[in-house]
Amino acid sequence: MKHGLILATLWLSACAFQPAATDRPPYGHNAAAASRHDVNGTSLYVETYGEGEPLLLLHGNGDSLAGMKHQIAHFAKRYRVIAVDSRGHGQTPLATGALTYELIASDIAALLKQLGLGPVKLIGWSDGGIVGLWLALTEPDAVSQMAIMGVNIAPDGAYDWDLDSLKAYREQIEHQLAQGDSSQDWPLLLQRVKLMDEQTPISHAQLQNISAPTLVMAGDEDVIRPEHTLAIYRHLPRAQLAIFPGATHMLPSEAPDIFNAAVERFFSEPFRRQTTRQVFQGEAQEH
Repeated sequence: MKHGLILATLWLSACAFQPAATDRPPYGHNAAAASRHDVNGTSLYVETYGEGEPLLLLHGNGDSLAGMKHQIAHFAKRYRVIAVDSRGHGQTPLATGALTYELIASDIAALLKQLGLGPVKLIGWSDGGIVGLWLALTEPDAVSQMAIMGVNIAPDGAYDWDLDSLKAYREQIEHQLAQGDSSQDWPLLLQRVKLMDEQTPISHAQLQNISAPTLVMAGDEDVIRPEHTLAIYRHLPRAQLAIFPGATHMLPSEAPDIFNAAVERFFSEPFRRQTTRQVFQGEAQEH
């Protein structure tokens, strides 16, 4: 049991792993860049860096804004980067008994309204990308462009081995709760697991209602099935697709230069979804 729990904990918190860096601000604990914003009964912890057009960063499950430190450092040179600890993560309290992607998206929408921002560019990694889709779906005027990495719109978008790991971890958490164990914040961990395990699906029809140009990204060794990623791309009306060779779900931290360059190019150039047929016929289509 203990060994399995350790493995499952490592699985859930994998997004939190980052190479050590001593020459950068303490992202996630930088008082000089920090602010708090009361929304929907919680207090969002936010750090802001750089100047220019606003760019929102949304991290994955079990992580915090610190997990996107490579993106903060890179994009703050050109943008006003707004990095958020989502509800129940980092320094933002859970303050709910039912954590959902829709609720987190509502938190982000309320934050943007408080800041007087929108539409903004958005980078969402894993769960952060799911939140980005919900935000663009429910608040179309909030998002101008999105770059989303390793995203699933239903639980079965992930491989079976990942779903099995998630199920085992949930059972272990529930066992610890039943035993009255207090060595960790099991209620919080259970909410994070249920967030993924009980995800409200986004339908293909709903994707077709998202107007924001979107870069859909995944590694060819991602935790998300490639056919699922492809379906997201095909049903978003204004999307481009990037599958990175030799890359895992952790690309933004494993190879940040490659990831950041792809996102930078997407944000910098006019959106175009051009087919090979159009190229052959000289009918390049720009939107």
